[in-house]
Amino acid sequence: MVKNQFTRNSQIRIIIVTSIIFIGCNKLDIISEEPVETPSLYLYMDLPINDSLYVFTYPIGSSSSYTSVLYQTEPMVRVFWYSNDFFTIIHWGREFHYPIINYSTYSDGEDGSGKQMIYVSPSHIGDTLEVTGCIDDNCKSLQFVVE
Repeated sequence: MVKNQFTRNSQIRIIIVTSIIFIGCNKLDIISEEPVETPSLYLYMDLPINDSLYVFTYPIGSSSSYTSVLYQTEPMVRVFWYSNDFFTIIHWGREFHYPIINYSTYSDGEDGSGKQMIYVSPSHIGDTLEVTGCIDDNCKSLQFVVE
């Protein structure tokens, strides 16, 4: 009697585990078949334009400054930020190099607008800097001149 009870319980467990595995796999197949479109991304700056480049006028006498990149996409979309342009900080005799823009931001939940700050140092005066925003593999870049 005890052996039959043990065998019956084992059979029920095997049926339950097998059912969960097959039902769970079918659900995953349905989810992975849905196509996902990458949202569009539009970058711009609230700066004057000269010769098709934005122009940032560096405040004379400042040890550092900031400008910003504005963007438009769909609501609550994460935008990742990159730049090959860097600034340098010397701390206890050691140099540390950081990109002028980094991390990520989320667009506004209602209208999809957003803003990310860009660090500008006196060493950038006279340079053309570039920042890139990406949503998945959809990347957009813009350039600006520091005067």
